[in-house]
Amino acid sequence: NVQPVMVCTPSAKQVAQLASVLGREFPYQWLAAVSPLSAPALQQELTRLVAADLLFQRGVAPLAVFTFKHALVKDAAYQSLVRTDRQQLHRRIADALAGQFADVARTQPELIARHYAEAAHPDAAARYWQLAGQRGPGPVGGSDPIGDDQRVVSRINLCEDRLTLSTLQLDVEGEVR
Repeated sequence: NVQPVMVCTPSAKQVAQLASVLGREFPYQWLAAVSPLSAPALQQELTRLVAADLLFQRGVAPLAVFTFKHALVKDAAYQSLVRTDRQQLHRRIADALAGQFADVARTQPELIARHYAEAAHPDAAARYWQLAGQRGPGPVGGSDPIGDDQRVVSRINLCEDRLTLSTLQLDVEGEVR
């Protein structure tokens, strides 16, 4: 068994914090894409977190999927980050998902939009909310398509650039109707 002190290594804490920004469940490939650690070091820290019963692991890297054992563990790791660090991590994740994982950009644009919104990049978030609205019928992260479409439009109101805002609102409102 891994002793709690071993779990609290700076690298394990960093991995847990980064993973918490990805979400309660995350593929190894996404974490590896944004982690500053080498693949062997990242796998070692993930093994520590799994051995400490903080994460569950399904599959083997690079196809493994990890899940925080408890939402409270994920929330504690997330809240332990300073706001500016959280924003930087959200930006790094959004950029990686948009640039390195075309399937995510195509099938889950709302996920990228949320990361850009949390990174305080409303214009980039609005572009991905627009893509989410254009995907056609289906929820944008919930079970109420109409409410989700209205949330897409309301999120676009975060745009700082009024011309971009007007254009995107017209495009998305046209898609919603």
